Amino acid sequence: ALGLWSVQTSQLTPQHTVAVVSLLHIVSMVKSDSVIPSFVPQSDVAEVLLGEELIQKRVRELGKQISLDYQETLLGSPLLILVVLKGAFVFAADLVRALQVAVEIDYLAFESYGKKTQSDRVHLLQELKADVRGRHILVVDDIFDTGKTLEYTSFILASSGAASVKLCTFLFKPERVETDLRANYVGFSIPNRFVVGYGMDVGGQLRSLRCVAVLRGDHMGEGQRRRHKGMPQDGASPSPSSRATPM
Repeated sequence: ALGLWSVQTSQLTPQHTVAVVSLLHIVSMVKSDSVIPSFVPQSDVAEVLLGEELIQKRVRELGKQISLDYQETLLGSPLLILVVLKGAFVFAADLVRALQVAVEIDYLAFESYGKKTQSDRVHLLQELKADVRGRHILVVDDIFDTGKTLEYTSFILASSGAASVKLCTFLFKPERVETDLRANYVGFSIPNRFVVGYGMDVGGQLRSLRCVAVLRGDHMGEGQRRRHKGMPQDGASPSPSSRATPM
């Protein structure tokens, strides 16, 4: 009734679940636990997609599931967490504190080349300091959309001798997927909307929001709207079909 479901889906690894948020039901729930700071004009926010309490609850669930999955695999060695910069830093900080296994943390930074939002080529900007050979690795990202960056990451890590590579993403956009790869752990499945907050930005701003919000298209520059994934063009409202539905 509240718009949150944990369901099995053929698009993900069977033993894991994905929490699906319906925008048609979630607004009434998030109003009580999501406050947009005063420095963000209320007119800029189309809607709050995920509230703080809902996010933290899901992060705790992910931490528990990941800990259970790895507790007999690590054999005393720390789990190597690779955080994809910059958008995943807030999610990763909360997630690692919800884990009940020892962790080591390193960071990945990429640059994509291609037309507009199409990541045709991916280039690794920051080399890892950690030795991945023989290590169990969990890659933590903010959004799984086309999947090309995470596919490239998985290939590089496996080729470098990692014992295992799993993927954890805060958000999943099933409408944008262009690969057979799927994340092992997913926070929320969302429609193809441009979102900010909880580490995700627009023009380098709004990463500090405790919630995840959708901005109104007419409060972004034309160039920014074209560059960002899923953002309505020319201030148009999203069509009803772009709203989330139970999977």
